[in-house]
Amino acid sequence: MNSTATRTLRVVFLNYHDFTSNSALHIFHLANRLTERGLEIAVAVPGDPAGAKEIGSPLFTALSYRETPAAVRRYTAGESPVLLHAWTPRENVRRLTERISRSFRVPYAVHLEDNEQAIRAARTSARGWWLKGLIEGRYLSHPRRSTRFLRGAAGVSVLLDPLKTFVPDGVPATVIWPACEPDLFMDGSKAEDVRESLGVARDEFVIFYPGNITRVNLEDVRSLYLAVDLLNRQNIPARLVRTGRVDEGRFVERMSLHGRRYLELGYQPRSRMRELYRTADALVQPGHAGPFNDYRFPAKLPEFLASGKPVVLPDCNLGRHLEDGVNCRLLSSGTPEEIASILENFYADPATAERIGAAGQAFARENFDWEKSAGKLIEFYDRILPARGRQD
Repeated sequence: MNSTATRTLRVVFLNYHDFTSNSALHIFHLANRLTERGLEIAVAVPGDPAGAKEIGSPLFTALSYRETPAAVRRYTAGESPVLLHAWTPRENVRRLTERISRSFRVPYAVHLEDNEQAIRAARTSARGWWLKGLIEGRYLSHPRRSTRFLRGAAGVSVLLDPLKTFVPDGVPATVIWPACEPDLFMDGSKAEDVRESLGVARDEFVIFYPGNITRVNLEDVRSLYLAVDLLNRQNIPARLVRTGRVDEGRFVERMSLHGRRYLELGYQPRSRMRELYRTADALVQPGHAGPFNDYRFPAKLPEFLASGKPVVLPDCNLGRHLEDGVNCRLLSSGTPEEIASILENFYADPATAERIGAAGQAFARENFDWEKSAGKLIEFYDRILPARGRQD
């Protein structure tokens, strides 16, 4: 862990989106911890790399895609080993990674955080030209090229163990869980003050959902919106507060016709999240087991649990590591009726909600740690890099 080889390793992360993406949160904190441990780290994103400062103070070098080949050239001019870490096999990442790997003879690792096949199926349509544009562009992984890309990797990191299903035989793999900033829920404004600034009444039961709405998760999120509607029909003053981008704008417009039941705040900077979490009475990750949810680890879940608020999530992915009624509430079907029933119980029994939230927070403290994740990643790098390539 403290060898000269580990200290001098240079790693370039290549993310499929800019620093406003959930994946960028994972990379940012891992990159900072790896830098603190003596590695030289760069993070490449499409677009403006200055967005890293919206998350926090980067200790690493933030690069645009255009700057990345020149940076790798400088890295390879020295004696230190260099590794590219492609954050998902999506086309924009694959193309840049393979080009740089070939040009400078640098090995690469790939990170998997979703069932790319399920995402591709949900995002595509019968219009062939549109499908081709999505796959050939930056939005999706290619069904054949991504497989070849994974086969050529020195190793594959995954967010959850089930994702190892997509790792080709013979390619080393490791599981790296995301975590949560330890100071995210320290200090901050009082919940009452934040609610007042948002126009939320003190007696309203607030469900906070920090998440984008896409074609892939639309039906899951729809169930959450409808659950809030059901609660209001039962004379429970529930309010959904949501942050994030929206690909399916017409859906949100239709839901907004219900007025005070839904508060759409759009994309919010990282610095605002602490305050918004404080407004919540409950946190819900909607969905149910299936090809999409089984293989993902929603970035918000470590924060949900660390907040100390009662958390509702599907009985899959991280839910398989939690206990229903103890440190969370698990969804079996994910229907609006099931979500509403659980939230109604929280509303009627605050003591139970508080107990579940506290137990979830204890789970988060024990299992979500960026330092541990970074240490595991270093061990993986040491395992997949040729020994002679790491010697001074």
